[in-house]
Amino acid sequence: MSCHYLHRTKTRLSSLRGKNWQFTSKRNSSLPVHPFHRSFHLFSWYSHQLEKHPLLTKSITAGIIAGTGDVACQSMTESCWNASRTSRFVLLGSLYSAPSRHYFFQYLARAFPGSLPFQVAQRVGMERVFFAPASLAVWLTSLWTLESLMDETSVPKSPFSNVSHYSEQFTTTYPHLLRTSWLWWTPIMAFNFRYIPVQYQVLWVNVFNLVWNTYLSYQTSRRTEKVDQDVSKDQRNRIEDSVEQMVEMHMMSHALY
Repeated sequence: MSCHYLHRTKTRLSSLRGKNWQFTSKRNSSLPVHPFHRSFHLFSWYSHQLEKHPLLTKSITAGIIAGTGDVACQSMTESCWNASRTSRFVLLGSLYSAPSRHYFFQYLARAFPGSLPFQVAQRVGMERVFFAPASLAVWLTSLWTLESLMDETSVPKSPFSNVSHYSEQFTTTYPHLLRTSWLWWTPIMAFNFRYIPVQYQVLWVNVFNLVWNTYLSYQTSRRTEKVDQDVSKDQRNRIEDSVEQMVEMHMMSHALY
């Protein structure tokens, strides 16, 4: 009798062991979800999208961050929002900057693998010496072309049809932006290639770009507020115009990444 009972007990336990049991509690179901868990689930979802649709996810993210950075910049330096300018940053961020970085960063990871200082220096050198100058030239030409197409420039022709004017503008703008890019982004790219996984490198650069642009806009807006009230109106306008030009140049330099 006891053997029969023991056999039935083992059979019952084996059948229960094969089932998937989920214990829920009404008492715990109403508890609020901690923000950390929500952030973790959001990051997990984003990581899954990066694995499933890497280029599309990076392009959408870059466009959103570029547009957000420009809106933040305009809110601190402009009296009204220029939607066309924001749309240009979104288009260039999503259709040019993110795809070019996506493929180039993957190439660097394959061509110069490893995390040793010399290997990281190789990737930084390739990005700083070859990719950054070429990308800056393409980005400036694309920006000026979009401005001409949107009728937001004093020159009604694109850089391809008015070479002399844009060549002069290029020679005065490009060297300063390239120096700024080399000075500011070189240590950031070194950290990026050393510690950030390749699938998150574009996101890291875009997020840092958003923080930097917002900080730069805040500092430059504070500088214009400190202009002496006794200065003449023409002088004050010239100072504000120079500050705005500096903001736009820095925005163009850092929107590349």
